[in-house]
Amino acid sequence: ASDYIMKDNLRRLGPAIKRALSATESKRARQVAELALMESETRFRAITGNLPGMVFQLHFTPQDGAVYFSYVSEGALALFGAPARSFLRDPQLFPQRIRREDRERLERMLVDCAATLSELHWEGRLADAAHDHAQVRWISISASPRELAAGLVWWEGIAFDVTKEKHTELEIRESREQLRQLSAHVEKVKESERSRIAREIHDDIGGTLTAVKLDLAWLGGKLGKDDPLAKKIQTMQQHLDSALQSSIRIARDLRPSLLDYGIVP
Repeated sequence: ASDYIMKDNLRRLGPAIKRALSATESKRARQVAELALMESETRFRAITGNLPGMVFQLHFTPQDGAVYFSYVSEGALALFGAPARSFLRDPQLFPQRIRREDRERLERMLVDCAATLSELHWEGRLADAAHDHAQVRWISISASPRELAAGLVWWEGIAFDVTKEKHTELEIRESREQLRQLSAHVEKVKESERSRIAREIHDDIGGTLTAVKLDLAWLGGKLGKDDPLAKKIQTMQQHLDSALQSSIRIARDLRPSLLDYGIVP
């Protein structure tokens, strides 16, 4: 019952019934819409609550660096150690949980991406983590801007823990650096060994061959030109010259003289 009609004014009965039916239908439609909205919100919260990260909607003010959240999923507790409602009550809680140098980089990226309405992809460290690389916690944020009005940009995205991936990346980087140092050490040892062998060939073998050549020259001088051994001595000297040239070539290939002028790499 939403109205009443006096018996002496029954002409109002039709319009009154129409209004009552219309009001009831509107009320029913509003209840259906409210139930659908509640169901949608419940489904949305169930989805975001089971995601491995924190879903959020925020507004960033470049003038004072303030962050305002309109929505934060329950994943905030696992990621930041604080319930979602804490971020709604205290907007500064979010920047306080990020290391200062990484927070400044995030703020610059928010301003730059908001100016061009481009997607944001950022990685940084949490402020409550130790300085030991094994204890550092990393988070990654991916968000998209949405301009609600001129100068009013809201960010909608997700933040999740990438500590395991970052530690794996750092371990791979350290392994590559160790491999590079090992390769450099091996090359240094090989170069040192080449240099040693080249010196031995040049000094020891070359010196010995030179001494033998001098002895043959002295011996040839003791023999006459018609002596049958003179021709043999001449042949031996030619072989010694060839051996000397070979020793010089091998020593030069092992240790090029240009390396002594500071261009080892």
